[in-house]
Amino acid sequence: MVAHVENHSELDRLFEQLQNVQLGEHQVLYIAQFGPTLSSPNSFIVVDKESITSLTFPRINISYSSHYDQKYRRFLPSVKWAVSKCLSLTSKIHGVIYWGHGAGILTGDWSKERRFLTIIDFVRYCLEPLQPKIFLADGCYFGILSALYEISKVKSIQYVLASPSYHTWYGILDTISFSRIKNDDKSFLSSLREITCEYNAQTFPKYRCFIVVKMKYIPLLVKLLSHKSFSDFKFDSSTRISRKDVWTHDLYSAIPDKIIHNLIKNIVKETCGLESCRVIRGVSIDAKLPDKHREVFKKTEFYNLMQKTGLYKQRRRIKRKKSTSIHL
Repeated sequence: MVAHVENHSELDRLFEQLQNVQLGEHQVLYIAQFGPTLSSPNSFIVVDKESITSLTFPRINISYSSHYDQKYRRFLPSVKWAVSKCLSLTSKIHGVIYWGHGAGILTGDWSKERRFLTIIDFVRYCLEPLQPKIFLADGCYFGILSALYEISKVKSIQYVLASPSYHTWYGILDTISFSRIKNDDKSFLSSLREITCEYNAQTFPKYRCFIVVKMKYIPLLVKLLSHKSFSDFKFDSSTRISRKDVWTHDLYSAIPDKIIHNLIKNIVKETCGLESCRVIRGVSIDAKLPDKHREVFKKTEFYNLMQKTGLYKQRRRIKRKKSTSIHL
């Protein structure tokens, strides 16, 4: 588990959740905890059936020459150390959890200076070396297609548990089902489904939705979308997931195509309680370039493949009276 906390209250919340986790025999949860700032002490936490042990590991600071590295890769040396520590252990890594804030293409708090890693580096330096079978994202926006496509590069990952939009304070570690996960393929899937049952049973907030994503079909979905044009997409108030976020939309609702609809249904068919989600019917999609992290988005494979659709070209926003549509 990789955890990035924004403040000390979140660190307290993390340990509060860990106290409630009940692991079985031969199950161990390793947590590399970072933040809230680069100067904060990093912790390597080991949770097993009997105890929770926390050890401080070294902060590794490197002076970066480029503005991009300074902005998005400050934690990378310490993350590499933590991953190498996990690889040196005798335990087999079956799954990886990310605990913290997120923006899909970015981990950490996207709205402040407390960024953690880009999804590109998270995949390259965390998921690729560890080769997990499942990835559980306990943060916002990891169920957005731009992030899922990057994660799909890790072929060992069969399923991802993620929120297509905002993620609530109630998380994976709060569920009873998390403690029931066992180290076999059949148990993985049933446990992920049970976690979504618990999460989607919440009645508030309305935007909440947790989905199980079958990863082997994500590349095919992006390939089909890459042959579409901008006019094939419909982005309006009926496809927008949350009023607070104008630019994140439910893909199923935004693309009227039966083949793509059937594929999305297959991708998320293991999700429990999807019908209780307000707008979400599967993965989400960016309706435009994310303004705050445009430079990261343009480095993703998803952006490169979607270039010919014209979806992410710069357009002037047109204002019209009495219209709820989004004009790009």
